[in-house]
Amino acid sequence: MTIETIFQSRLLFVSGKGGVGKTSFASSLALASSDKGKKVLLVEIDNIHPSTTNIFGIKPEYNPTPISKNLSIANITWKEALKSWLTETIKSRTIVQMILGQPIAMIFLDATPGAREIVILAKLVSLLEEWDQIIVDLPASGHALGILRVPKTAQNLMKKGPINEVSKKILKIFSQDTTRVVLVSLPEEMVINETIEFANKLHQQVPEVSKPIVVLNRMSIPTLSKDENTLLDRLKEKEIAPPEANELIEAATWERDLEQASQRAAERLQATQRGKLISFQRLGILGGYDGGPQKVIQQMKAALLRMAVR
Repeated sequence: MTIETIFQSRLLFVSGKGGVGKTSFASSLALASSDKGKKVLLVEIDNIHPSTTNIFGIKPEYNPTPISKNLSIANITWKEALKSWLTETIKSRTIVQMILGQPIAMIFLDATPGAREIVILAKLVSLLEEWDQIIVDLPASGHALGILRVPKTAQNLMKKGPINEVSKKILKIFSQDTTRVVLVSLPEEMVINETIEFANKLHQQVPEVSKPIVVLNRMSIPTLSKDENTLLDRLKEKEIAPPEANELIEAATWERDLEQASQRAAERLQATQRGKLISFQRLGILGGYDGGPQKVIQQMKAALLRMAVR
């Protein structure tokens, strides 16, 4: 599994446990794909406080907002997506306006399980006609799974009618090789557990979607040789003066622990994901940069482009 599999996908759903860097990865991937010449749309789903605002300095709206020559961002909101879906389904603007103008009808639609997810996914599918690649920054994994399994549930419940038809269309897109789910993870036991659990549930509940690709973010690359590890172990057993030397030993031990945790995480994910794992190393000193999220995204974009040419 190479990074090119991701670059070649047309519809990408990016998720993961909160705090793993999924929005940063989705944004850097969107920038990298647009640099490669693709017409890219980076999407958030019905987000009251869009995460990409801090990254690009522009609040995404329902209609795509251009960021650069090949990149736009959007926030697919429920009511705007509903209006679009009703217009395509009913074909009568008058009737659509009547439905949208009826408070009781809107309360009913708001309360209907799966309605929000279906119309938003339907909008994403329709946007594929206009864009080379759509990258969807999904909510955290638990909510994300709920969104992705709705079309299958709706198709099983609704044997006829427009909901059944749109669910079939969405599931057909889900089953294509150019549709992928990317799970961003970290080399931490709880995060790895949730990543594996999400991947298993997705396979069981939405079998149309290919097995997810996992991006192991903030990997620590091994830096110490075998001899250096031996020396470190010996130094830890002794009292060394001055005190600054002990601080260096503690720092080296901490770094080695991170490296070993990263390796264990990678091996565990490799075993469960059957090769669908991409390691993404920590960037900068201790993983950070001055300059805020914009700088981090640029560094991540550069790393993704380097991976693509290996």
